[in-house]
Amino acid sequence: MKVKNINGRRQNSCKCGTWLDHWANICGRPLPRHCAAKTCLAKPELGAHVQRDSSTDSNWYIIPLCVKHSIQAASLEIADTTTFVSAHVSETCARQMPIGNVWLRELVATIGTNAQERGAVFAALDFLDAGQPRAKPRIIRLGAQPPNAKV
Repeated sequence: MKVKNINGRRQNSCKCGTWLDHWANICGRPLPRHCAAKTCLAKPELGAHVQRDSSTDSNWYIIPLCVKHSIQAASLEIADTTTFVSAHVSETCARQMPIGNVWLRELVATIGTNAQERGAVFAALDFLDAGQPRAKPRIIRLGAQPPNAKV
């Protein structure tokens, strides 16, 4: 899939801190190991503002890129598995968080840590997919399983 990097025409900021944090917070996934550019093995260091290289979609998105690819102004071929997160903060981080005022990723991490400390098994609902509600939530198992526990 091709995208156009829209360097120099970005919104100033969002409450996530950095645009890379924005990408991780909204999609609820950990940062990928590699830049979204096809065949690039560098670590993603910036949340780049891009547009899909399509005449039908003029929205702005954030994707994780390495420094080299984030400053590239031309079209860029990216991995098909890349998650696009809206760069419009009014549609994402400026809205009320789905669970109180906590990001889903932070809630899941806290529940997992508490479960490990207590040697318990917990499950959480993963109800977002790339920041959008899932049609059918899935259960994620968190924490350590106690000895002889029946699941």
